[in-house]
Amino acid sequence: MLPESGKQLDRLIQAARRAARKDLASQPQEVEALGKLRAVHLDKGWVVVVDERGAEHQFDIGAGVFDDVIGPLVNHRVKIAATREGRNLVAQDIVEAE
Repeated sequence: MLPESGKQLDRLIQAARRAARKDLASQPQEVEALGKLRAVHLDKGWVVVVDERGAEHQFDIGAGVFDDVIGPLVNHRVKIAATREGRNLVAQDIVEAE
């Protein structure tokens, strides 16, 4: 194999790896979170949940989550079913944890 051929082959392999990582990142992943609902901003469409370690997690509010359901859950333990879309977490369902 010629050195130029090896370099070209290496570039093709690297491009294929980048494309594969991009494809995986673009697919939504199911996520479940448990913690205390500490903040709600209905105008901006997000909630903040604090987990058992004290770490804050911000979720965008999905279309299936209604403000009259969220309000009474503030300062209560909740379970959130969400999807990770790129870097964003989108809450699909928020219920009081048992």
